[in-house]
Amino acid sequence: MVATQSRKVLPSLGGADISLRAVVESTIGFGIFIKFLLIESLVFYLLSFIDGIEVHLGITPGSLIPSFKIWTLFTYALIDVHVWTLFRNLLFLFLAGKYVEPLWGSLELLLFYLITNTVSGLWVTLLYLLSYMSAGNEEWLFETHVCGMSAFIGGILVAMKQLLPEEVISSLPFLHIRVKHLPFTLLVVTLIFVLLGLSRMPSLLLYICGTLVSWIYLRFYQLHTNTRGDLSDGFTFASFFPEFAQPAVAVVANTVHKALVKVGICKKMVKRYDVGAPSAITLTLSPAERADNDRRRQLALKALGERLEHSSGGQSSNNDWDGLESVATTSSTSGAGDSKNSSSGAILDSVVVQSSA
Repeated sequence: MVATQSRKVLPSLGGADISLRAVVESTIGFGIFIKFLLIESLVFYLLSFIDGIEVHLGITPGSLIPSFKIWTLFTYALIDVHVWTLFRNLLFLFLAGKYVEPLWGSLELLLFYLITNTVSGLWVTLLYLLSYMSAGNEEWLFETHVCGMSAFIGGILVAMKQLLPEEVISSLPFLHIRVKHLPFTLLVVTLIFVLLGLSRMPSLLLYICGTLVSWIYLRFYQLHTNTRGDLSDGFTFASFFPEFAQPAVAVVANTVHKALVKVGICKKMVKRYDVGAPSAITLTLSPAERADNDRRRQLALKALGERLEHSSGGQSSNNDWDGLESVATTSSTSGAGDSKNSSSGAILDSVVVQSSA
């Protein structure tokens, strides 16, 4: 999304209005896909009280392939049987409609939904098949019904971590949470609910698989203007874990990545240093990293535009926008020198940091 073609701004969680009126107004402005998911969550929660609906719409690991119930890969996410998961779904669907869909669009979000849910459903089914092969418990094949939107909820949190990693959710003295902490935090909460009997094991497995599938898609395969994926250092697999565990996780993740590079599944990230530069060392990024820096620069411009609107009471002048657009055009077209891109990116980053402080 190019800043010179759109004047949408990226909202800030820190200044979010959570009044009932603001929630209703935001919901009305959502795209058609998020509206559909919100209505579907409410309707199918009521339908979940019908006996046997999980058998017909949920995934039964022992019946998915032998009975050719392939449609359950697309319907299992419609059914949630716990009231707490209903409120969880509504909350994070609202966040997706407010912060993800405006940047991606309904079609990209629909594609993300289909990939996350279908692949996660297949992975969870495979886990139960492997568990049956190792333990021989037939209940895991025919008495287990996989259902719920946990996989997509995990995907939403991964997308928000990519787009708004440093936004503060809670700034209490004893609880300081940023968006980048949400995926791991919800994992712990879901695990606690499973241990207390308030949720079921398939929900936890769906959340883990959905988080992993969505990260793989956004990291390596999501199509951007000139490249695929997001190879930034702030979106590594280790960054999803607490800081004390990140070094150990990084070692394992890097080992797996190197193995995948050798077999041709992933591509190696290339950096080139020009030590012959007269003034300083010049770092040349790969096309994927350069595109990611450009994308983050556009997000910084959007955040700056929102700050200007708030500071002027919502009445920003055309001259302000023209100035922003000229900056965006200059930073996007100055690819002749990497040092120019780096300096403009640093200026924008400093603006975002100052506006967030």
